Amino acid sequence: MTTSRDLTTKEKIVDVVLRMPEDASIDDAINRLRLLKAVAEGLQDVEQGRVHDHDDVFNELLNDNAQNSNAMERSGKFRSAPTKGTDRKRNTKSSSRISPKAKRVHR
Repeated sequence: MTTSRDLTTKEKIVDVVLRMPEDASIDDAINRLRLLKAVAEGLQDVEQGRVHDHDDVFNELLNDNAQNSNAMERSGKFRSAPTKGTDRKRNTKSSSRISPKAKRVHR
């Protein structure tokens, strides 16, 4: 059985194109080839040890988000909008009916 690792780059490209539906566009082909490239680069990163633990990355994102949120609150740039309560109902259009002029049928 031939695996994708055994194929040359050209053979991989041809394989992707041959597997596409007959009505596929050039953009479809380009997108699939970009995906093929991204997967190949990801596998290469894994082989070379350029990986990060999921939990470490997630915790780092949470910490960054908390720090950014606190900084914005201190600067006053991050404030919740004042609640208007029942005022919101008064600000909406009171009627969604179609006006009589719009109901006329032109013949």
